[in-house]
Amino acid sequence: SLEAGFLASPRDGCHLLFSSWNAAAKLSSWTPLGWEGPASASATKELSSVDRILQLREDMCGVHELLQNSHGNHSHAYRPPESLLLKVVQSKVASSHCRPNEAILAGLNSAEKMLGILTQEIDDVLSVSLSSVKSSSPTNPLVTIDFAYYEALPLYVSFLISMHSRPGTNDMGLVHRFQTSHKKPSASSAGVLLSYPNNFSEDSDLETDNVAAGGSNSGGISIVRRNALTRLHDACIALGAAPCYPDWLDAACRMRGDIVPPIAVDSADRALSALTKFGVTALKCYFVELRRALGMLEQTENSSEMLRGEVPAKFSIALKLCFAQQQLPSEMIESFYLHVASFCQVNGSILKLLFDNSLSCGQQPLAGSELLTTSSQRIKGADFSKPWKVVPGEHRANGQWETLLSESLQGSSFKVPPETVNDAIGGDDDSFGAAKLRMTDALESVHHWRRVLYSVVNAMVSTAALLRFGINDGKGRSTHTMSEDRLPGSIFSSDNHEGSPPRFSTKNAVGTTIKKALSFLSCLSAYSSNDEDMRLASRAAAGHLLENGAHFHDLISLWAVRISFEAIDGVVRTLSSADEKTNNFTESQRSSACTIIETSLRQFVDSSDDDTADKSGLPTITLHDSLDYDKRTTLLACLGQKNLKVGRLIGNRADLELTDMLTKCDNIEPFVRNDEGWVHTATKMLLTLMCGKVQLHVRSRVFIAKMLVEILKGIQGTKTAGNSREIVSYSAASSLDGLSKEDVIQLLENLSYYPTLVELESGDLICEEKKQLSEKIAGVISYLASTFHPEVSGDGCKIILHEMLGSIERWAGSPAQHHLIKLLCLLASRFGALDNVGRAIVSLLKPKKEGADVAQEYVDTAKIFFEFVASLDQLIHQRSPAAITQVAKLARRAPETSSNQGTHVTLKSGEQVSRTCSFVETGEGFTEQHWYNCYTCGLLWDKGCCSLCARVCHKGHDIGYSRKSSFFCDCGAEVATAISENRTACQCLSPVSEDIIREMYEADSKEEESESMQSHAGASDMFTELVAKNFPSECTRSLENLVDEAAKSEWRESILLLFNQCYQTTPNPGATDFSTLFSGTIPQQKVGNPNLELRSAEPLVLKHLDETSMQPVRAAKASALQSKMISSSSASSSHIRKARNDLAVQAIAADNRGRLFIAESSSVLICNAIPAVNARYMENPPATHLIRSQLNILGSESLKFPINGMAICPENNRHLLVWGASKACVAILSTSFDSFEKIIDLKLNLDSSECESEYLVKCDWMPQSELQIVAICGTVVHVFDLKRTENNSCNATTHYALAYEDVLIRSATLIGSLSVDDGSAIETKLALLLDTGRLYFISLTIDEEGNLEDHGESYIEIGAGITFPSAGIRRYCGGDPVPKGSTATTFGEGVFLAYLRQSNLLLYQCVSSCCIAMLLDDDGGICGSFELLSNMISADEIGGHYGVSGPYTHFQELGIVRRGEETFYRVSCVGRSTRSTQPRALLLEFNEHTVSVKELSWPTNCSAGLGFISNYNFIGSCTFSCPYSMGGHGAEGSISDDYCERAFLTFLSSSGSLLIFGEDCGPQDPRVHQKLPPAAAIGIFEKMINVSDEVVFGGDFVGADPKAVKKKLSLNSTDYVICPARDGCTLTAGLQTIDISSKSVADRKSQVEDNALAIVAVRVLVGSLPDLIPREIVIMGSGRSMKLKKNVKRWYDFPLTDEEILLAIRNGFVTIWISPCHDLSSSPIIDSVEVYARSRTDLAFLRAREDVALKLAHPFSVQDQPSSGMLVSCIQS
Repeated sequence: SLEAGFLASPRDGCHLLFSSWNAAAKLSSWTPLGWEGPASASATKELSSVDRILQLREDMCGVHELLQNSHGNHSHAYRPPESLLLKVVQSKVASSHCRPNEAILAGLNSAEKMLGILTQEIDDVLSVSLSSVKSSSPTNPLVTIDFAYYEALPLYVSFLISMHSRPGTNDMGLVHRFQTSHKKPSASSAGVLLSYPNNFSEDSDLETDNVAAGGSNSGGISIVRRNALTRLHDACIALGAAPCYPDWLDAACRMRGDIVPPIAVDSADRALSALTKFGVTALKCYFVELRRALGMLEQTENSSEMLRGEVPAKFSIALKLCFAQQQLPSEMIESFYLHVASFCQVNGSILKLLFDNSLSCGQQPLAGSELLTTSSQRIKGADFSKPWKVVPGEHRANGQWETLLSESLQGSSFKVPPETVNDAIGGDDDSFGAAKLRMTDALESVHHWRRVLYSVVNAMVSTAALLRFGINDGKGRSTHTMSEDRLPGSIFSSDNHEGSPPRFSTKNAVGTTIKKALSFLSCLSAYSSNDEDMRLASRAAAGHLLENGAHFHDLISLWAVRISFEAIDGVVRTLSSADEKTNNFTESQRSSACTIIETSLRQFVDSSDDDTADKSGLPTITLHDSLDYDKRTTLLACLGQKNLKVGRLIGNRADLELTDMLTKCDNIEPFVRNDEGWVHTATKMLLTLMCGKVQLHVRSRVFIAKMLVEILKGIQGTKTAGNSREIVSYSAASSLDGLSKEDVIQLLENLSYYPTLVELESGDLICEEKKQLSEKIAGVISYLASTFHPEVSGDGCKIILHEMLGSIERWAGSPAQHHLIKLLCLLASRFGALDNVGRAIVSLLKPKKEGADVAQEYVDTAKIFFEFVASLDQLIHQRSPAAITQVAKLARRAPETSSNQGTHVTLKSGEQVSRTCSFVETGEGFTEQHWYNCYTCGLLWDKGCCSLCARVCHKGHDIGYSRKSSFFCDCGAEVATAISENRTACQCLSPVSEDIIREMYEADSKEEESESMQSHAGASDMFTELVAKNFPSECTRSLENLVDEAAKSEWRESILLLFNQCYQTTPNPGATDFSTLFSGTIPQQKVGNPNLELRSAEPLVLKHLDETSMQPVRAAKASALQSKMISSSSASSSHIRKARNDLAVQAIAADNRGRLFIAESSSVLICNAIPAVNARYMENPPATHLIRSQLNILGSESLKFPINGMAICPENNRHLLVWGASKACVAILSTSFDSFEKIIDLKLNLDSSECESEYLVKCDWMPQSELQIVAICGTVVHVFDLKRTENNSCNATTHYALAYEDVLIRSATLIGSLSVDDGSAIETKLALLLDTGRLYFISLTIDEEGNLEDHGESYIEIGAGITFPSAGIRRYCGGDPVPKGSTATTFGEGVFLAYLRQSNLLLYQCVSSCCIAMLLDDDGGICGSFELLSNMISADEIGGHYGVSGPYTHFQELGIVRRGEETFYRVSCVGRSTRSTQPRALLLEFNEHTVSVKELSWPTNCSAGLGFISNYNFIGSCTFSCPYSMGGHGAEGSISDDYCERAFLTFLSSSGSLLIFGEDCGPQDPRVHQKLPPAAAIGIFEKMINVSDEVVFGGDFVGADPKAVKKKLSLNSTDYVICPARDGCTLTAGLQTIDISSKSVADRKSQVEDNALAIVAVRVLVGSLPDLIPREIVIMGSGRSMKLKKNVKRWYDFPLTDEEILLAIRNGFVTIWISPCHDLSSSPIIDSVEVYARSRTDLAFLRAREDVALKLAHPFSVQDQPSSGMLVSCIQS
């Protein structure tokens, strides 16, 4: 009757099936035979499928009842009512002699063997499965029974695995775990809730609790329970599994009975292995049925082929293409299916039907769902009538095992609706009747196999949970967030049992099982991206097998990339084979193929909002699309690059390459792969597409070329050594050689595209696309040509070289083809043909006729060629011939077999390294050596391992450098106890292979070698360096041939003659000087400054500045600084009050090394700005605001008066001039620049209470003097000479007083030093602006002895003041320009005066008038003027919402900038908004023609917390600069030839915030913050010098006693240092200071040489007090913060990047920011700090250019750029 029930289930709604099922349960119970334990596999094998299912139920119920009886002590455990059937079952089980643990293990052993038997049976049938397609009969009824058993057996395994553990007696039960938190369970109700199974309290208890809460009870089910189960259901739907027992074993769970963790691990391991193998086989069957369904309509045409089981490849291609694009939007997927159907010539309706969610994802409703609730006779669980479809995880959590078993029978009722097949096939019933039957059969088989797969994956969830539980010694995971009343979490919660030792290695059986299981689950998930249930269940299972479950997404992405590439490769291969044979593809098929490929490639494009679509609605690739960063990383990992996608398996602390799971777990992939290997297939396919063999759009081929370039660039840039790094470039190079000559020539046609002049000028899109394609193809070939592989001949590159050389005249003259001449030079260098290229180029230069002009279009070609030759020659000859020979010999040595002869290996550098552990040589004798700690193996503090063991035995472990000291290797010494102590046993007691030694150590030196090459490269690029490194002999021979050819052909005279002729006929002032070309040095380009004399008397032409120029970098939060506006409430006169309010308060100053001095009322805060602006690795620096502790505070000093302004002496940065309203002083800074060494009071004798004119306007330093100071007061000017200081007080030596008291000095400025005839004295002028608007100049002269010539008191007769030209100026906004020849003495009430040193302009402003720029002659006289800014600037002109008005203050010079062929002076200032009078920062760029202006504003979305309130103001501004790396490896912080000085502009606001704008240095990679430099590599500290004893500590961390702090931070001290502030602080570490203040360049050079070391790394020890460990530490403020582990004592290593080393040299120290600790109520502590340095001569970027070292040692300020001379990239001279 049960068999009949399976037959009738599709028609009777499973009534007969479940009736028979229930009857069979009762009949088996009434037999006289008792239950003696689970049936063996041998006995089960002989049974029919129906009997197997019945026996499986008997065993499941028997084991369950046996376990229930074993927990009889739980008298209050809920059990179903004692029915007669249950009493009989209990008596049978009670009479059994089987013990619970034995029953579980025996049942699991039988189930494991049966899974293996089924796997083998299905594999045997799989090879002939397609032969059944000739039968048109209905489905064999036994087939559905077989599928039912296939579903039931994994469920049985899951049940037995779950019985290994229990929730624990302290568990509060399922209902209360999932009930809502509006009322916590009372003690009475909690006391009756017991552990699972059947751990549910009586309903009456819950009802009582519910009534007390004001609830109600309906249908016998309490609301509390209903709510709890509703939450369980929601959690299972979201996670794909239950967040509680048995799918999630938390800390309350316990092992059952006598089961111990090793037994649990063994059971779970065997079960997981069997389930994985069975699942792999089921997955293959699933795809076989998919292919069979897709080929049903072709049986009549290809019957013989189909009967042989030879399913055409096009079906596999069609399926792969559809699986690769499952995530396309629904509106696009149908169009994609049509293209696939067109290309593969399959039925599109059937294809769509196969991927219909209702069929492929098991969403078709099944009959008999109502009968399931009564199908459970002996294992009830916690069932009740639910209004939703219950998922498997919910059944498992509720203990409904028998219900789950009944569900496996329900699948037999699945029937494909006839109308579904009719709609797909069409036609009349007679002609297609047989086909419809076969189609129905195939679709039902697809559904059944999908159910089997789903059952396997669900069984793997609880199996993986037990495996993790056992590996962690029975310690459960944290309670899942979704099993408590919290926000929904993820099943990927990571529980790091750091105290538990690893239980296994990834190489043993358990590790292999886990890897295969993860590979299967990820593969299945990748092929099921539209099957949400399957994907979530797979994720739930995988989450238990990985330490970080999020890495499972990486595994899925790896599979997805492979699926996509293999699908595209299938299309390409099909097209290629058709072209070679019959070429029988139609134009429609080829068009569909192109659309398919482009749509498939589109998934690799960086997502954008402006996606374009083709005419069929599918997304297409645009010209400017780039490769998505995450997909690039995944693709590189797939192609063999290491350390990109890594994960850690449970129970193992070594990271594992995720790609190993794809390559080492065979037979997971359901499709058959080709024999070439995936990497070779992918690269060959991309090259074929790039060649144009498949007629893709040009923009798509551009994207493919970009993809290849990114792939090859990633491989070249990797720091991993060995075959993994070479496999991609080797495959690409061999694929290029494997192309036919016709294909290579076709590639060359795309490469040497040369647009016409008309095309270039028209800006045609096709022209731009082809140009980019040519450039990208050239990049790919350059990578391949410059990389050495012993097995690659380079035939493809040789063909390209020959063809390019033959057609050079055709393309070399095009300005768009300069990249081709570089490629030609590269190929010629590799193959010894530079002489041929040189001969061809010289012949192109020669005039075609006697007396004709030189062929000018080829001049740039010749320039590129000779620059390449010069750089190649420099690279080759930087080493001796012997070194070149050695490198060539090493590069080409044949693969050597591992040799055990000799104990040392000589590296390329000549260094000898040992092949054995140092313990082999030293024994237990202490020997001086470098050694390491292994935090993974517990080799800590006085225990460690030698350098070789750290690289070999502990590879992939958490390794930290210890020190160089007397030591013997504990790894080798304690090898006997390694296994028992769960450590890695020493593998270096016998000699390690020479190849492995070379691979490890030479990889460490690769970066240094690259830096050295860069320092000598001059104008060379990366490809030139690579070809010189990989082919030194060929390059040398090529250069020698070139020299011989040049000498033989007398090139020198002809080339110089040709170039002279060319440059005489076409002068180009910006061209390179070719006379120095062969020496490899190219002089810097000289650019003239703007001639502002042409601007005089011309009306203002104000434009909006479109360029970015300056951009927001970092900001400090409001109130981070205690800055305040200067109060004027004490002024007794409105006249004086008005004067004071208009003063330009200058509460901030900066020195040449980026130190900021900030006025905070009556004190000066000293901090360092360079670390704050070093934001290269931050994701959004303008939005990440600094708090006070992050300002790198060096110190703070108090003064006796409120501060109005400050000025740093340009000649001596240790002299700080400070002034207030009536007092001033000079603070002499200490050599560490963190405090005041001395304060010299300047005697002004002002008392504003006695006289309203006694106030201080401004103080300033005399130009080129560090001793003379000018103090300007309301009616008098004082001049001080610090040489006359006595008792820290200084009186003025000279006074200049106004002769009349009815006028006051409103503003003043010193004009830069003027020329004096004999050169022995310094002359300057002081410009005074009176409140009447009149000007007056005072001449000041310092004689050769440094004394001011004037002494005593002088009176100033202002008179009419100085007359200045006013032609072309609009006095008021909207007025007409003043006529030419006009002059004036005032424009109204005077406001502000400023001097711009770089442009030599005096800026003059009056109330309601414009800002006038006055030109000064050599004697300081006014020789012209023009309007710089109008008094009112419109919103359109500045690019803001509102206009800006004057007066303008806080002028700062920002150097000279070049825009195209013009140069501009760049200046910033501050005006006020016309709407709110709030300050507005402006940026100006002006020259002799125009003035451009724009507003400098902080982004609105980043300005929260900066205090931009209605009454804030800017109370100071300053500029500084620091080194910045722009190109090359700038994103990684490596210095290249594009090193520059970057200018920064800083504003201080009255709200206490700090705004820092930085110079725009060109476009930056938006993903730079993701490209963090690597952590400290093993061996890096061995090349450094520990200079901790010579270090001077500073910053607010050390307080007033740096020596005491240094002693505590010493490694030899057991003491520690407590941070003085809870919110963090800054520690600085610098070498002993050498003061460089000499004016002589020679003296500075010698002193720079004394500074022989540069700090390159810092190490910090924390953890002596575990609760007071800082959360993070940041070095040099770069955003590269290191998160510190809580409660772990250890060293943290911080190696500096090249750029950070330069910044540290500029600073004079390294900054270490220490964050608050995890306990916010306490201050963090630091145990020890070590500082490491290297010789500056060892650092290539410092050795390369001597001027860099000088600039770092004695940098100029931003304002010190000369008014004429060299133009540099970023304002610094």
